[in-house]
Amino acid sequence: MLHKRRYFKGRKIFGIDIRDIRWLNTDGNDMSEGEWSTNFIRCMGMLLNGELMTEVDERGEVIKDDILLLIVNSYWEPIYFTLPHEDVSNQWELLVDTSRENIANDYDEVLDVYEIQSRSLVLLRNVKY
Repeated sequence: MLHKRRYFKGRKIFGIDIRDIRWLNTDGNDMSEGEWSTNFIRCMGMLLNGELMTEVDERGEVIKDDILLLIVNSYWEPIYFTLPHEDVSNQWELLVDTSRENIANDYDEVLDVYEIQSRSLVLLRNVKY
């Protein structure tokens, strides 16, 4: 998902209401035009939908990948970020949190809301059932 040959378009895929990339506010909803034009947004998320990749491998088979959520907090205080559940499962696995020294090797599950610490970055993977 992070090594795509083509850039994300952010457009709807094949007429459905799911996009390959989504920009989210702390409520877990798509950012509005008004939010993009404000200068006080301190935290936002980027959802990369690897299930909607349109790339093919060297054998001509369609590549499918994980759904990843990258959250960035530039604020000096922790912020609660509501994880998106629309068109994805409600379980997320923590892969990276720059505010933590170590993340346990075992499965670290996140369900509804993640408290992202000040001036940090978090990467989550959506867990399929």
